[in-house]
Amino acid sequence: MGQNINQKNITNDFRCGYVAIVGRPNVGKSSLINKLIGQPISIISRRKQTTVDCILGVVNQNNLQLVLIDTPGIEFNGKLVKSRRLNNLATSILSDVDVILWVIEAKKIHTEDELIPKIFPKNIPIVVAINKVDLANSDNDKRKMFEQVNDLSDINIDVIIPISVSKSFQITQLIDEIKLRLPIRTPIFDKDFLTDKDIVFRTSEIIREKVFKLIGDELPYTTFIEIDRLLEEEVGRKIVTIDASIITNRMTHKPIVIGKKGMTIKRIKEDSLRPLRKLFDRPVKLNLWVKVRQKFIQKSSY
Repeated sequence: MGQNINQKNITNDFRCGYVAIVGRPNVGKSSLINKLIGQPISIISRRKQTTVDCILGVVNQNNLQLVLIDTPGIEFNGKLVKSRRLNNLATSILSDVDVILWVIEAKKIHTEDELIPKIFPKNIPIVVAINKVDLANSDNDKRKMFEQVNDLSDINIDVIIPISVSKSFQITQLIDEIKLRLPIRTPIFDKDFLTDKDIVFRTSEIIREKVFKLIGDELPYTTFIEIDRLLEEEVGRKIVTIDASIITNRMTHKPIVIGKKGMTIKRIKEDSLRPLRKLFDRPVKLNLWVKVRQKFIQKSSY
């Protein structure tokens, strides 16, 4: 990756760099990276900490390549091993990026937001995106949000941009502000490179997102998706066939996933098919099963 790059159309003012997207859980980080990339590469859920890995996505525009890294939501309660592990994962990459994009939720500025700047390395530009600004009812509300963000920390914030991912508000302006703070550099990745996650991972994440959307409150974080079979590359194949298993660690969770008369797992399948068709750009046949693997999940749990 990053090799075989065509240097023909690269100008002397081409900017390229790594941008870490950080913030508390559920402020819209994954929605933002999906919006910037133009495809779903990171899971979206109202449930905290469903992003459990750093996900890389690349945006290519004229004279610009953004290498975005979506990080797990940062929490400071310190009670859960998983929270500490994900915090370490989110912060481990910060010293190696060119810009930190700190996402804050409008009208829900939290005391934990005050702690996040303490983990930022010095001398790295910080761009703050106040997401869901469309929820602000007046100009006075927006002014107060800016004041709150400025008062969060004594660190030097380069710029504060109010955005709305759901309304596509000021996304272009956000990209422009990030671009100004990136180094002049040749592209790191080829122009066709989209993400470091393979098609199997992205398929599993689409299904996992629908599981948590429908029944996430009733299932543990250790629930995951295993792709048993994915047929897409055979010559002349016009339909993608996917066999996938929803893995949970308790027998009592199995009927929850299946639902009464199989209605829940049917809904998971139906909701997954649309984004899967978009991912593969052709018809998809999805077969879902539910399996229990208590010992396996306990060993690999957070």
